[in-house]
Amino acid sequence: MTTPGWLALAATCAGLVALLADGRRGAAVAAAALGLGGGGIASLAGGPGAFLVVSVPSGLAAVAIAVGGRPGPGGTGALLVPALAELFGARALRVAGGVIALLAARWLAGHLAAGLVATPAPVFSCAFLWEVALMRAGLARTAVETAVGLLAAAVATSAFLLLGGGTEKLAVAALAVAVAAAGCILVAIPGWGRVR
Repeated sequence: MTTPGWLALAATCAGLVALLADGRRGAAVAAAALGLGGGGIASLAGGPGAFLVVSVPSGLAAVAIAVGGRPGPGGTGALLVPALAELFGARALRVAGGVIALLAARWLAGHLAAGLVATPAPVFSCAFLWEVALMRAGLARTAVETAVGLLAAAVATSAFLLLGGGTEKLAVAALAVAVAAAGCILVAIPGWGRVR
């Protein structure tokens, strides 16, 4: 397997970790995994700078989530959709959605093109990370989980932009991931991001 293939496999595995990680610690692990997986894909076209642009903000978000406030009523850990967790459980829905997402990402990889990469494997990984983002945000039970879903969308979009445009798109990719990571940090730290 070539380097793009290995990096695409690593990004897909990172997407699976992000998809199945649950709870506050799981949100931190998901943010870190997304940064490493998406950074690897971004580095295919943008080099080490693109890896840093994607992985560093995601890593900072993971640290903020890990050391952030305790979940509780009225805090960042308060359940947004308690009925969903009681009826089915988010992990069961994520597993079912993950199977569908893998099939959909495979189909998308054959129909999307990214200019600088000749193989469909990195495009597959970007599509899968986008679908992980949809499921994390759609099945989120807390504000932190929603923010991690938005971070996943930013990482996937940035990696795809860098695959298609190389280092010319580095500033846009950096802005997208930085804004999403800042959102994770704001909802993870108690007292930050609240309207007074």
